[in-house]
Amino acid sequence: MSCHPDEASNASAVVPNHNLWYEWFFFGLANETPQEPTMTTRRAECQCGQLSATCSGEPYRISVCHCLACKRKTGSAFGFGAWFRQSDVLTEGNATEFVRVGDDGGHVTNRFCPNCGATVLWSIDTLPGVVAVSAGGFADLAFPPPSVSVYHQSRRYPWVEIRAEPLEKRG
Repeated sequence: MSCHPDEASNASAVVPNHNLWYEWFFFGLANETPQEPTMTTRRAECQCGQLSATCSGEPYRISVCHCLACKRKTGSAFGFGAWFRQSDVLTEGNATEFVRVGDDGGHVTNRFCPNCGATVLWSIDTLPGVVAVSAGGFADLAFPPPSVSVYHQSRRYPWVEIRAEPLEKRG
C-alpha cells in the first residue's frame, strides 16, 4: 500500500494510473502560485527526542490514511500525516530508514528513530520534493485537522469516526 485510494472521491471515476493518482492527490501542488512565506514553525519529534523535523510554513495537505501499511507503521487505526515541501523541513538527529515498494511501484521511505522506533517522516520517490511528517509527532492539540481521509470507505475501521469539516473521503 502507498496510501492511495482505489477510486477517486467520485465513485464513478476510477484512477487508471497510480502516478496520475499522486498528481490528483496533490492537485495544485505544482501549479500553486507562490505565497508570502509564513512565520509558522512547528517541530515534530520522536518519543525520546533524538530525531526531529522542524517545519516552516503551513502543510500543503493534512490527511489520515486507513491503508494497511499506515496501520502497521503507526500501530494504530490509521496514519496521520502533514505534507510539506522538503525544502521547508529541517531534520535533526539520526534516522533509520525502511523502504518498501507501494502498489504503484514507487518506493516509500520511512525514517524513524533508531532508539525509540517512532516514525517521524516519510517520502515517496514518485513525489519528489515533498515529505510527510507524522502529525502526532508535533504533540500539539491545536494542530489543524485533516482535510482528506484516504481509504475512508474501504479500509477504515467501522468504529473510527473522523469529524473534521470539510473532509474529502477517498477510496
